[in-house]
Amino acid sequence: DRSESDDPSPINVYGETKLEAERIVTQGREDSVVVRTSFFGWNTREESSGLVEWMLHRLREEGDLPGLADVYFTPLYAGDLATLLFDLLETEYRGTLHLGASKRLDKYVFGECVADIFEYDPDDVRPITLGDLDFDAERGRDLSLDTSRARRVLDRQMPSVENGLERMREDGNR
Repeated sequence: DRSESDDPSPINVYGETKLEAERIVTQGREDSVVVRTSFFGWNTREESSGLVEWMLHRLREEGDLPGLADVYFTPLYAGDLATLLFDLLETEYRGTLHLGASKRLDKYVFGECVADIFEYDPDDVRPITLGDLDFDAERGRDLSLDTSRARRVLDRQMPSVENGLERMREDGNR
């Protein structure tokens, strides 16, 4: 897991752009807050879908879901992220903060959780590796975030992926 004090080392234009945005926000501003996160939830745009929606579509339509067994992350449900952001507003914290799920997992295990919680067969999720895919840009293998600072600042545990997926299912596609 990467902590807030680790030197960022973007490996593609997307990451470089995000880092440049952080620099612009914080340049000369001691009162700024940068939140690094990865989140999932229902997408409100009809022409687009998020990771979980794509996974559910694959499970429903094809009965087969490839899951990256060598790419790790700490995704939060968007509703949990919103709650954490409101809690952060109540603090005096300034600087960079990682908001992520309570535990690190790979995208294959995440796919199994999605299948299980949305009542599909987790056996329909099959492990693949990043090397099996042909992306134009290099991709990171460990995108997980160390949330120990956030736990101290917010005085609470980070939400679990499973609980977030259950809340997403209960909230339904709105």
